[in-house]
Amino acid sequence: MKAGACSDDFAERPGCAAGAEHADPMTVGALGLQLGHSCHRMLVWECARVQPAVTLALPDALRDVGYCEHCRTPLVREPVHPREQSVVIVPRTGGVQIRAPFLTPLAAREAAAREVAREHCALIRRARA
Repeated sequence: MKAGACSDDFAERPGCAAGAEHADPMTVGALGLQLGHSCHRMLVWECARVQPAVTLALPDALRDVGYCEHCRTPLVREPVHPREQSVVIVPRTGGVQIRAPFLTPLAAREAAAREVAREHCALIRRARA
């Protein structure tokens, strides 16, 4: 795999199969980021399924970059950033959702989700190094 690619940690998803190469690994495509199927206001973005070891390490890595943990239950973790975006993590299933802050203008919500996705990709690469 090319240096910097992060897609190996994600399960297969249409448009972003595990092991796929991406010209720029810091893109939405590398994480399989898609608008949540039930979200009409572009607030909820879903990532491709993450490998169990990654989901278990992600909350601590997010805490290291400024997120605070808001646990719903031990089965659902929700680190929240001071800029108010959050990441919902379900370790058992590998589900990861990025939630844009409600006050983010509608036209800027996808870009806000992409920024959080880039941060995740960098954290995953750092964890594997």
